[in-house]
Amino acid sequence: FASSINKLLKKYNLTNHAFIESKDTNLINNLVDLNLANRLFVYSTDFSSSLTFSKEKAIYGISISNDIISKEQIELAHQNNLRIVLWGIERKKDNLSAVDKSPDFIQTEDLNYLKALLR
Repeated sequence: FASSINKLLKKYNLTNHAFIESKDTNLINNLVDLNLANRLFVYSTDFSSSLTFSKEKAIYGISISNDIISKEQIELAHQNNLRIVLWGIERKKDNLSAVDKSPDFIQTEDLNYLKALLR
């Protein structure tokens, strides 16, 4: 599967334009072996173990629910050169919470409200 992803990225010249997010650490390990670590996010339900794994594999970052990560944990990730994607943002208050934590990426259901917050 990792090989197929790599071939598609190369075929369509997406290697530097796409990110890959996965819960499957075996897949991530295989993609790291294919020199794609700088495009990988581990999809996480536990910040601590994902931080350890991400640092060990030198991947790009962690994708995690806004509800289970704190601003301080995001700062810790940033101190370790990791990016954070927050998801689970469905309401206006979720957007406010996410922006307050200073992640690198926010996946939201209310894009117009988020854009207004960031102006």
